[in-house]
Amino acid sequence: MTSKNAVTKTKKDIAATPLSRSLLIAQQPQAPAKPNSIKDELSSEEQQKLEQATPSVKAKVNTAHARNQQLSDEAMKLFNQETGKSRRQAIAKWEELLEIWRQKDIRATIPKYAGFVEASILDDIGSAYNVLGENQKALEYFNQGLVIQLEPKHGIVKGNILLGIALAYSQFGDKQKAINYYNRALSVFQAQKQDSLTAGTFSSIAQDYKDLGQAQDAIDSYKKALEIHQRNKELEGQASILHLIGVTYYDSLGDNQNALKFFNQALEIQRQRKNLLGQAEILSKIALVYNFSGDKQKALASLKEAL
Repeated sequence: MTSKNAVTKTKKDIAATPLSRSLLIAQQPQAPAKPNSIKDELSSEEQQKLEQATPSVKAKVNTAHARNQQLSDEAMKLFNQETGKSRRQAIAKWEELLEIWRQKDIRATIPKYAGFVEASILDDIGSAYNVLGENQKALEYFNQGLVIQLEPKHGIVKGNILLGIALAYSQFGDKQKAINYYNRALSVFQAQKQDSLTAGTFSSIAQDYKDLGQAQDAIDSYKKALEIHQRNKELEGQASILHLIGVTYYDSLGDNQNALKFFNQALEIQRQRKNLLGQAEILSKIALVYNFSGDKQKALASLKEAL
């Protein structure tokens, strides 16, 4: 049986529920695609330069391509073991790849593609250091990647690097600097029409604004993320952002009415999705809002439904 004591909590409990950053998965190192041949990845100009190269240079390029896939696969397997030791072993694999792609003969023959691969590897290493909590080390690698000139078609790599820098500064506690880099990443993702990363970046900007005490700016950024999820009919994303907006109205602005409005919208979507865990989480938030509004009966009713 549920007692009234079950809804007697401090106001900060509603904000204490873990809410993971939208871009955490995006900031994990990413496994590369598996092209059949190095030529599949080269521009016509670089294909021609490779054809004209000496046999020894061709062999170096082909070896680099083969080793790229092998070492990348090994690095990802190690990284996904999710231990500090295995992740450092993964970094060592990526470091080995860096040495391969930085060979002068390779960079002179296929500079654009080699630069793209190098930037991607630097992004992977930086992301791994971010996950390990070594943000200063992460910045060293991200900044190396940021200065590499990339073709427009590889712009997403630059966006990911900017995203990693933003996350590092956010974890340092320098939220304003993080927001500046998030906005730079946002420009790249929007130009690349990367809706998922754009929405996630708006969400991360919102969370840093919230940490700075700029609740209305946070809500405005969340709503921009929400618009993208709504346009793409992504119910999971909509529910998550509506939930976050409700939390912001409640614990940052003390606006119970708007908090309930957005929680209830999120709840309706979770009911559509038949997501029982999502429903329970939101109902528990609704119960807390009613509790602190003095409506114990509605609080208990919401809590019972959550259970």
